[in-house]
Amino acid sequence: MICTSCGIQIVESSTIYKCRQCVNHFVCKACTKKEHNRPSSSHHTLDKMRTLINSTTSAHSSLTMEGKSAEVKTDPQARSTSIFATKEYLTMFLSYCDHCLKVLVCGKDIIFNCDQCPNNFCICNQCLSLMPNQHPSMHTFSKGTSPSELLQRAHDLEHFDVICDRCRRHNFNGIRHHCEQCQSNYDLCEKCIDTIHKHHTFKIMPNSFLHAHNNSMLAKRTLDAIAKNTDTQNLTWRDPITGWTKSDAENMIQQAQKEQEAYITQLQNISEHELGDAKKAQETQQELHRFTMDGLNVQLSLLNDKVLYLPRR
Repeated sequence: MICTSCGIQIVESSTIYKCRQCVNHFVCKACTKKEHNRPSSSHHTLDKMRTLINSTTSAHSSLTMEGKSAEVKTDPQARSTSIFATKEYLTMFLSYCDHCLKVLVCGKDIIFNCDQCPNNFCICNQCLSLMPNQHPSMHTFSKGTSPSELLQRAHDLEHFDVICDRCRRHNFNGIRHHCEQCQSNYDLCEKCIDTIHKHHTFKIMPNSFLHAHNNSMLAKRTLDAIAKNTDTQNLTWRDPITGWTKSDAENMIQQAQKEQEAYITQLQNISEHELGDAKKAQETQQELHRFTMDGLNVQLSLLNDKVLYLPRR
C-alpha cells in the first residue's frame, strides 16, 4: 500500500489510516500529523484500519507494478501493494469474474460472457468449467471482445485539455506521463517520454473515462462481495483489495457515473465543434468557388465586350 500523502510504501505490519471523506486516501501513521490530514470541517477525518491486502483474499489477481510481476496470491511484497498503483489500473480497462470475483484485466485475461444473461454476466477462464453446475445449464458462454480491440479502445481515449510539453499535441491519446517534481503541470505523451526531461521522475496519469470505469468496476465488485458473503454484512467491513466499505463503493459508483458523463459530454462538444469547423470550412470553400466563378464571368463579359467592339478591317 502506498501512502497517498507522502508517496512512501506502507509496510504490511504498519498501521494504515483511511480518510472518511476521500475514497482513495490512505495514509501512514507519520502523515496523520500533517496539517492537511488533521480532523477539521475543511480537511480530512482519518480512521485507523487493519492491513488492506492480505493472503486470505480469494480474489487475487496477477496485476503488475510498472511491468514487474506482483502476484498478490503468493508474493508477500505484493500483498502490501495498492491496486491503484498498478499499470493495469492506470492504462487498461478492468473487469471481474462474477463467480470468484477475481479482478480481470481486459486485453490480458481471457473473459467469457454469458450469451443469455442480460446483465453482462462474465467469468474468468478458471471458472468456465464450473458453470454447468453453478449457472443455468441451458446458458452458453462465448469469448468477449478480442484483447487487441480492448487494448486499442483504452489506448484511443483522449486526455482532454492536456498538451504534451514536447510535441505540443493537444488532447493526445495513449499513456499520459506527468512530472512529479515540476511545480507547474508538465506532461509528456508516450512518444515523447524517453526523449526529454530525463532528470525528473514521472507518474502515469490515467484517462478520466478509464479511471472512472475502473473505479466503477471495483466498486461493483465490492458490493458483489458483500452480497455473496454473510461475514461482510458489517458496515465497517472493507474490501481487501480496494479498502472500500459498502458506503465507499456506493459513493464511488455515483462519482464514476458523473465522471463518465462529463467525459462523454466533452467528447460530444468537441465533435460538434469540429463538425462546425468542417461546415464553416466547406462554406468558405463554396464562397471562394463562387467568388472565383463570378470573377471569371466578369472577365468573360469584359472579353466579350472587347471582342464585340473590335474595329473591323
